[in-house]
Amino acid sequence: MGSTARGETKYRPLVAYLAAQRAPEVVCTFAHIEGIVGFPLPRTARTVTGFWTDRLRSHVRAWEAISWYAHLDFPNRRVIFRRDAGGERTSYRFPQNMDSAARATRNHCTKEDAGSAVVAVSCDDNG
Repeated sequence: MGSTARGETKYRPLVAYLAAQRAPEVVCTFAHIEGIVGFPLPRTARTVTGFWTDRLRSHVRAWEAISWYAHLDFPNRRVIFRRDAGGERTSYRFPQNMDSAARATRNHCTKEDAGSAVVAVSCDDNG
């Protein structure tokens, strides 16, 4: 089995998690992602942007194939996944107040609603 197949299999739970989300944005701490995939993330996941954005990596290609793109917030130890309906990579600037967002619910996630549409899902390891 080649490295592409291993990588896609290894991070498949995260890809499945993203695929199931209805909101266009999902914010997860590294700890929450580790809970989803079932193993500790490698050190580079916490220090190297390319771990999440380099299209040479099979796990990046897997979530980009379903139109999700990762944006890093290293100071707050989290990843913001944004869905792009057009399948194109988009740029994103973190709001200044993002670190003060509401903390997790019993499932370690909160939803931000705009009218009847869910606009963001935030996941945190501080339940």
